Amino acid sequence: MLFRSKTARERHIEVLESAFLTNLGNVYREQGLLEQAERLYTDAYKIDSRFGNPLGLATAEYNRGLLVAMRGNLLVSLFHFDIARTAYQQHGNKLGEADALVGRASSFRSLENAAYALADLRAAASLYAQIPGALAEANYHSVVGEAEFYQGYDHPSDRESMGRALEAYKRAYAIYEKIGYRQGQMVALGWLGNVYSEQSDPAEAKAFYVSSLDIAKKMGSPFREAIALENVGHQDVALGKYADALVNLKRAAEIANKIGAKMVEVNSLQEIGSACAKSGDGEHALSYFGRAVKTAEESGDSYLLINALQGIDDDYMRLGDVGGARGALIRLRDLYAEVGDNKKSAEVRHKIEQLPK
Repeated sequence: MLFRSKTARERHIEVLESAFLTNLGNVYREQGLLEQAERLYTDAYKIDSRFGNPLGLATAEYNRGLLVAMRGNLLVSLFHFDIARTAYQQHGNKLGEADALVGRASSFRSLENAAYALADLRAAASLYAQIPGALAEANYHSVVGEAEFYQGYDHPSDRESMGRALEAYKRAYAIYEKIGYRQGQMVALGWLGNVYSEQSDPAEAKAFYVSSLDIAKKMGSPFREAIALENVGHQDVALGKYADALVNLKRAAEIANKIGAKMVEVNSLQEIGSACAKSGDGEHALSYFGRAVKTAEESGDSYLLINALQGIDDDYMRLGDVGGARGALIRLRDLYAEVGDNKKSAEVRHKIEQLPK
């Protein structure tokens, strides 16, 4: 039986079909329809695999990385970003390589690997600087801003880094606004809020988060909406507006739960517990801390569980629950040892030893 090879026209049609499925998957992903997005990415991957489109395969891996990161599966996301970055690099696609590096940096930050994250951000900035066009220029400023932000975050005495981050994000936002790239505007506004939050200006931070929230709603992006609501709620807590905080954080947790964005859900539940603790509502605080830990456990990701347990001990102590604080710290100590971070495990062990007997 003879098989004829596909014509150039047929191959071109398959490329277009793959691109269409990928773009539709991106729309579904932003709408929080993660299962539908995953199916479309898989279909696109099969098409690109069938006729050997390496850049299409790289894009599928990159999008899979974004998808699993949204679900809180950080180590798995690194696997996909690594494959995508290597393929883009091998075929000279600087934009794809830079995007994959930014995705990987975000996962590294969540995994508390600051050095790798910073290296990836600087490498991405270098690549964006080599690409012509306004979008690449805006992305360059955004990534520079992120690198400067984390430099200042990790080294609080380095106040100049936060100032440079602020200016870089302002430049990025101005370009995104000029070219009408709303997703870029939304993300830049969120980062500007982060900078002001770190500069202990919760009112200004909240204003930027609210602006980011408005764009997320207009774009129909529940994932970004949940992130913005979580950030707004966090600033409400800082401002002592606990009732407002609970409304925003509960809405963030609800949206995140609906779309399967486990990290946002865990963070929001943890923040609700903290708000309750600070307002003197110990019963509800303990309930939400328990829900945050349970949600992290259900994800099966050790790092997400670590994230859920971090800081809870302080809230337990605020409530006078030394046993709860000790239990959370013991579990955190063991998790750090489990993932091979002996330094963090030792730090938590020391903290346990300092607790009242």
